[in-house]
Amino acid sequence: MALVRARSNGILADTAALPPVVSTTMAYDIQARVVAAAGPIGGYKTGRASPGEPLIAAPIFAKEIRDSDAIIPFEGSRLRGFELEVGFRVDTPLPRTGGTDIAEKLALTVTPVAVIEIVESRLVDPLGCGALWKLADNQINGGLVVGASGKVGTELWADLRLDDATLVSGGVTNPAGRPWEVLQEFLTLAESLSLDLSVGQLVITGSLTGLRYAEAGQKLVGEIAGLGRVCCHFEAE
Repeated sequence: MALVRARSNGILADTAALPPVVSTTMAYDIQARVVAAAGPIGGYKTGRASPGEPLIAAPIFAKEIRDSDAIIPFEGSRLRGFELEVGFRVDTPLPRTGGTDIAEKLALTVTPVAVIEIVESRLVDPLGCGALWKLADNQINGGLVVGASGKVGTELWADLRLDDATLVSGGVTNPAGRPWEVLQEFLTLAESLSLDLSVGQLVITGSLTGLRYAEAGQKLVGEIAGLGRVCCHFEAE
């Protein structure tokens, strides 16, 4: 399969020469086949472009999850996209949805963390290929950098700096919704897709800063009020 080959040999998949992805079911099936070849999974990303849309789910490979201050290798970095997000680390087995006091139970099982999502793609034209191909390509996830943990409220404040340039400073919002609410909704989606959300895995809930891009050699520092700092360096050529 083209996306499996792209991960093994680095040759990008040209969607114009491939059968179309025609449904979310087909996209999730492609994800599952890639996971079978390239796993294991270290977490999931979710989100949506606007509140009225359904959430999506995409796996994040364990080998692509790094601690803060990580160096993102030059090799394999084509887009160098990034987003600052609120993530949740699963500390104890998650509650089943549909029961009572789910929000309170959920708060006892996860820890909020500041994260930088690295955006990369195995597709020739990731921004022009359509939403379903992006979803099939793990929603163009290229990894995750995990920073400080703490508490996150309903109002979010963040700073994001790339080298000496301030990209964001002040109040921020997530188009998908408030992080705790997104997480709770994602659990329902995960159950419907039979996803295995295990202790130690992470769930990231959508961009607070929009998709932006770095150059090789640049340093990225983000901070979310109540959580703290997360940082990474894009390796120079």
